[in-house]
Amino acid sequence: MTWNGIIYALIFMLLGVLLGGLLPPLLKYFAGYDLNIEKAARRLKLMTTRPTPPMSPTLQVGNLTVANWLILDGFSSQGIRIHTSVKPIEITLPSHLLLLRTEVEREIDECRKEGKRAPYNGKKYALTNLRFTRSDDATELNTCWMDLQYSDYFNFLTVTGSLDRQIPQENLSVRQKYFQHVDPFTISNGFLFNSFGVNVAVVTTDQKLVLVKRGKDVYRPDIFNSSVNEGLSRDLDLESNRTVSIHNVGVRGLWEEIGIEETDIEDYKLTSVGFDKQEYQYGALGYARLNITFDDLRARLPISKDASLEIGSFQISTETGETETRYCVYGIPNSPRDFAAFLESERVTITCSGLVCYLLSFLCNGFSLHDLEKSFREPHWHDNSFIV
Repeated sequence: MTWNGIIYALIFMLLGVLLGGLLPPLLKYFAGYDLNIEKAARRLKLMTTRPTPPMSPTLQVGNLTVANWLILDGFSSQGIRIHTSVKPIEITLPSHLLLLRTEVEREIDECRKEGKRAPYNGKKYALTNLRFTRSDDATELNTCWMDLQYSDYFNFLTVTGSLDRQIPQENLSVRQKYFQHVDPFTISNGFLFNSFGVNVAVVTTDQKLVLVKRGKDVYRPDIFNSSVNEGLSRDLDLESNRTVSIHNVGVRGLWEEIGIEETDIEDYKLTSVGFDKQEYQYGALGYARLNITFDDLRARLPISKDASLEIGSFQISTETGETETRYCVYGIPNSPRDFAAFLESERVTITCSGLVCYLLSFLCNGFSLHDLEKSFREPHWHDNSFIV
């Protein structure tokens, strides 16, 4: 480069520095335009319009990770359609599990003889296969196809209810023998999954989210779960044409557990199907919006069929000095922030299915995934020990 070229290059560099330093204040002074303000505005726009992060099978919101619940078919606010096919033959347990079932039945008989509460061997279904598709119309509705076979509650207690119990004549627990390498999308042994649950998050017309703590004498006692949690019944959950209705399970649970009639329901949907990796149970999650207030709901509890059993209770002293029993049913403002605050202030222990059910219900009630993330960004949400 010649000396003239070097001189010209230096001149252009100096002009660039001068223009870079003088142009923004001159534009701001004469035209009211601030380049720094524009740059900040562009950054803010990018931050506020970034696309919603995708939901993975393991739900993550902020610092909270719900590792034990897998969303098998992505959440859909328009609902999920569930089709069932039933093989009307009783499922058969392997011989060593039949020995374990005999032990379970003997223990139940002993409880009954001692006058203690003993479970009834209700008719259930075993889930033997499931697959996911989309409807072949413009809605492309999430669709789950389930194959079922006859089972009963004692099979459930023998397998899922005895995960960490040793199998007779073997040096292994049920969990160790059958659930070490489970693929939730492929059911290899039909006798393993003798229940299908429906979890429903309930919101009242005065925008109260209904939180419920389970009773002390039920399966997985003294912990919080979804507002309503009901299992599929072979006797009770049939359509008029005798086909199985997964949809009906939640509606029945609303009535039996918290006294809500169908006329009280403004909107009800099942929105996803998932799998509990710790308890090895399949279930559907959904929400129900009611046309009654939380106080109205609370007044219904004494007439509900199962509240005294399914829901926990505590006693308080009234102003007159009498003792009054209250159900562990709480109505909090329906927002992710208030939900997170309740979990922390009450030191809640909650099922993973119940937690995800509540979180997804917010997405059906006008909140975004970013709203959930903001509510669970505090450092203590790195500790997920409160999820069971």
